[in-house]
Amino acid sequence: MTPPPAASTVAEPELAATMVPSPTLLQPALVEGFLSRRETIFRFARFVTVGGLASAVYLGLTAVLLQTGMWYMAAAAIGFSCAIVTNFTVNRSWTFGKGERGVFLQLASFAAVQLSMMVLNLGMLFMVVEAGLVFGPIFLSQLAVAAVLLPLNFVASRRWGFR
Repeated sequence: MTPPPAASTVAEPELAATMVPSPTLLQPALVEGFLSRRETIFRFARFVTVGGLASAVYLGLTAVLLQTGMWYMAAAAIGFSCAIVTNFTVNRSWTFGKGERGVFLQLASFAAVQLSMMVLNLGMLFMVVEAGLVFGPIFLSQLAVAAVLLPLNFVASRRWGFR
């Protein structure tokens, strides 16, 4: 004869609390997290595309101004300013949407982010050029500097520029 099962010393609710939840209970959270990451990836891809357009404006205008004999820092600042306008307009309509704030507050926030990026960008460009690390035209060094700053630019634009 087999003995009866031992009485549980843990009450039923306590036992249920210690059990590992089934995957079906986690599914909505997993799906939400996946969609959030997926949306972020798509936004980043759009941001990179818009950045490519803005970079074309920036580098193209900078190259033209350098050909006129303009000092590289002035040419870069003018090109960067024109790229900011392109960047804001396209990112607001395609990448991030209109957001919760008005267009002027967004523009002011975005401009503050981009002006901070411009200071970092020009500072890094100055260090690269003055350190003699330029191999080829200066605008190629500028392209490398912009690529280094891309992740920071995305996060700052997303969190402060287009809320």
